[in-house]
Amino acid sequence: MDSLLYLVRCVPSRLKYVEAMRDQIPNLVAFQDTKGHAMVTFLESLGFIQDRPCVMLEDDIELTSNFCAKIEPVIAAHPASFKTFFSLSKKYTASRWANGGNFCMSQCLYFPPGYALHIAQYYADWPRKEEHPTGYDFLIADWLKSRKERYYIHCPSLVQHLPVVSLIDGRRSKFRQSPTFER
Repeated sequence: MDSLLYLVRCVPSRLKYVEAMRDQIPNLVAFQDTKGHAMVTFLESLGFIQDRPCVMLEDDIELTSNFCAKIEPVIAAHPASFKTFFSLSKKYTASRWANGGNFCMSQCLYFPPGYALHIAQYYADWPRKEEHPTGYDFLIADWLKSRKERYYIHCPSLVQHLPVVSLIDGRRSKFRQSPTFER
């Protein structure tokens, strides 16, 4: 998929994880948080994506082996659908469609063409900015819900959340790993 953009949102202290990702994704764009604010970086990355199809990654993950060869056919099967490639669910271990309002976990996402711009525009009038100043997963969920849109959860997870302390909220458990991840 030549036109598919791969982007990782990252902070300087986690560039070693980004370099590990580059072993599998040589054209990976590292979009650094220069302001120390997750939501600002998320919105700026959406502006960078514009209307391109994009796989957006977080900097605290491990990729499955042959990552691109596994993710690209899933995207190609439904290129106009929003997707996530990480799930914490122990109940659901197979790929499935879910209601957009239930979206959670943004370790590895696929944005179809145009979605990044639409989500950024939605943020301008998003009523929950103060309630969730770093909650881009809430933003995405609310946007999908406003469109009555479902999204695709791929299993097995193609990325694994590393057991590191969250830089957004240090109270979050560092044990948020997917039970379906396969190296």
